[in-house]
Amino acid sequence: MIGKLVIGPSTGWFFAAGINSIVQQKRILEEIPGVNAVEVPLLSLAADDKRLVELTEGGIYRGDKLHYISLHIVDYLKYGGVNPETQIRLLTRIISRHNAQVVPIHPEKEDGNYPRGYYRELMRAGIPLAFENMDRDKADGWDKDELSGLILDLEAGGIIFDVQHAFEHDFSMNYARDLFMFFMSLIRHFHVSGENGQNRHALLHKSENAEAIIEFLGWALNIKQAPLILEGQYSVNHPGASIAREVKFLTKELCG
Repeated sequence: MIGKLVIGPSTGWFFAAGINSIVQQKRILEEIPGVNAVEVPLLSLAADDKRLVELTEGGIYRGDKLHYISLHIVDYLKYGGVNPETQIRLLTRIISRHNAQVVPIHPEKEDGNYPRGYYRELMRAGIPLAFENMDRDKADGWDKDELSGLILDLEAGGIIFDVQHAFEHDFSMNYARDLFMFFMSLIRHFHVSGENGQNRHALLHKSENAEAIIEFLGWALNIKQAPLILEGQYSVNHPGASIAREVKFLTKELCG
């Protein structure tokens, strides 16, 4: 039986809408019934980046209602030449400030190899790294054996299970079930979205493949409870109402 969901959105679309204030984001989220989680994508470590400034000096996500916090980072080369030492200093500050429990990263190879040395530096600094299974457009980061080899080699790390990414590799969801069973004990949370036309990050209640995603999640959550982070593109004009509809849809479909 699926119990109370730990569920909430990625804040990426808030920032896209110009809602940069964490205080304002948090106010919107705390008014949505059922929301108790949030994921923050950190795309830049430039000193003048509005998102970075807000995360290090502005409001704080953690609170009585938002008790599951995820900080999604990108591959180290995409941080514009910021050296690993500075990255670690900034990341540990943000993690501590917001009480982030997990730090997802996209496993992407550089010159044919995963940057294991960089991953080890992050983990030695106490950063709770987790690797996301990648979509069909990526050459790396989705093969089960490669991912397991990476995690075994590092002797640490978790998995962020992106259900839409898994669907893209096999519409029957057999790949998704196989991946889930293999990494079950390492799964930190699920990324949840669907596809609608050309949009592969659509809200699930507006998606053409909602039935397949819901069926998989119902099966998986009956085996292992894990938070749901909503990655669907919500309305930039009415984000609260848009997120609320998605949460209500998933709660009804998964919990009855």
